[in-house]
Amino acid sequence: APFCSLPLLAALELAFLPLLIALIAPPIIRERNRNIAMLLVLLSLWISDAVFLFSLARSDAALASHALLTAMNIVLLLLTIVGGRILPAFTSNALRRANIACNLHRYAWLETLLPVAMIAVIVVDVWQPGPMLRGWLACIVAALHAVRLSGWRSLRTGGDPIARASRLIADADAHLPADYMSRLAQVPAAAVAAVFPFWHRPGNDSACNVATALYELRLHHYVLGLEYARSPYAWHSLGSCLAVTADGYAQVRGFPRRAGGEDFYLLNKLAKIGPVARLQGTCLLLESRPSPRVPFGTGPAVSRIMAGAEPQASPLFYHPACFAALRALLETLPQLAAEQYRDDDAALVAMLQWRGLTPQLSSHCAATMQHMGLAAALAHCRRQGRTPDQFLRQFHQWFDGFRTLKFLHAIRAAGWPDQTLAALCDLHPAIWPADCNPGIDSQRRQLLRHWSWTVPPANSGWRSWNNRASW
Repeated sequence: APFCSLPLLAALELAFLPLLIALIAPPIIRERNRNIAMLLVLLSLWISDAVFLFSLARSDAALASHALLTAMNIVLLLLTIVGGRILPAFTSNALRRANIACNLHRYAWLETLLPVAMIAVIVVDVWQPGPMLRGWLACIVAALHAVRLSGWRSLRTGGDPIARASRLIADADAHLPADYMSRLAQVPAAAVAAVFPFWHRPGNDSACNVATALYELRLHHYVLGLEYARSPYAWHSLGSCLAVTADGYAQVRGFPRRAGGEDFYLLNKLAKIGPVARLQGTCLLLESRPSPRVPFGTGPAVSRIMAGAEPQASPLFYHPACFAALRALLETLPQLAAEQYRDDDAALVAMLQWRGLTPQLSSHCAATMQHMGLAAALAHCRRQGRTPDQFLRQFHQWFDGFRTLKFLHAIRAAGWPDQTLAALCDLHPAIWPADCNPGIDSQRRQLLRHWSWTVPPANSGWRSWNNRASW
């Protein structure tokens, strides 16, 4: 059929890599990133693909095979370079976590020679002087790889899931610190995912800078509120700052197919099979920019804040009473686990009031939970959880990050609306970790200290927020 003819399919296939190059080249060139060589690799792959499709059109099997072999060699060259950057760090961190004293050996001459040798393999395979030379060259390069791998001691880390395989997730405009890979040494062996610290750095649009900083504070305030409530789902769910083990990623079947918020739902699923670690140290730097690409998330939120007449007067933050209600609810779990509790609103209201909630807030909290199916959930948790720890685990499997969010939204709709940054200073309980400060930049820097995060200094080539804006 015409719609699936070879010329049309070839045109569509050949359009992909040029579009990818056009997308990633500007930030890489602008920042003089060391990955600029990746553009040449993608261009070489595109040329190989074009030659392969040309050979198909001419029914030239020999040329097609030649093009495929060249493309495979280019990919092997890429693995040689990238593997040299990543695998030694993963191995060293895994051995350190396992308390294994083992010195890794990295031979500088070999790190320089191997990429050159792989390029020689590509040249020889393109030239095809004869099987003898090609065979001997392949054997020599394989021996060099064996020497390189033996120095890394990679075979001693087979039981470490982070060292064995991790899926690092970042956006194209995320600026990664030098210890991005080695930071995984902080991750406990049982963890299925980790969240990196982050900081939105300013751009040239001051209105966008303010809106992005406000939205970042909203994200922090939400996590702080969950910390205050002692929720097990207190972490940032920002897609550009995640590391996920390959096993965990496979168990939850990867990212859900959603138009937005897929990072939140991925972490929500992962938390049910293992711990999610929160990393400390140097922040990933993220660009401040609006985006209409998805219906919700950072980009659309920044656009909405910028559209307001007074961004700093925008009600962006959950009322602290929402987190107070969540904390009181979670504190009732030992009583909810008891068989004598009869799952009625009056008993739950009484328990919530005993923990300091007002009668009105207690009533709305109890009504929300009953509407969410608390009675059936408790019956299931009691059947499956014979011990207090088992009951808690079963409850948090049901009352997960998504239901927690729905609970907060229900309390908000019941009469505790979102607040401005300045209004939070007069409300209780206090969610910020230090004295409430309505200044955007000062509040953000207090949070850096709270979580032991750091922002690279300006003289490292990374611009700090104060270089562009202050309030």
